[in-house]
Amino acid sequence: MSITIKQFIGGGCTAAVGCNISLETNVSPQKFNLNKSYYLLRGGIVVDYEGENTVNVVCPYNSNWNPYVDQWNYDKNVILTTTPNTKFTVVSVTEGNTNNAVAFTSSVLMLENSNLTKTMNANSYLLVFGSAYSIDSVHYHNINGQSRTIFANSPREVQISTSNSCELIYFETI
Repeated sequence: MSITIKQFIGGGCTAAVGCNISLETNVSPQKFNLNKSYYLLRGGIVVDYEGENTVNVVCPYNSNWNPYVDQWNYDKNVILTTTPNTKFTVVSVTEGNTNNAVAFTSSVLMLENSNLTKTMNANSYLLVFGSAYSIDSVHYHNINGQSRTIFANSPREVQISTSNSCELIYFETI
């Protein structure tokens, strides 16, 4: 299985009105892809669906495990613009080196100046996003907020802590 993660962070945008998010490389106009999941992990984004009013969408997740919120319109062309506190992540899972999408379920948790123990089922994944956190007592410092992927071959517990904040996406294939 192959996991592709693409992140957009509004804080790195130099444009005063925000930067556009490109869902696919060199595709215009763009639409959300049914084979990918789109996570608004922090802040908000400005969503402009072709022919509709522009709306501000805010992060639907909090400090509890929440199921994936699919709040996107897949039928219309869309322009997405970051706000300064945006953290937007696109995740796709495919079979090996193919483009065949693998179905999965996921849940999201925002960890703020805290720790937790996550029980992972066999063949599940945990994605961790943030600038400074520990996984099983190993500290990670990511200047650009790179993610860490944890895979569980068999059931296991993972301990995660942060003195700052990080975002967790837990998923299992269906």
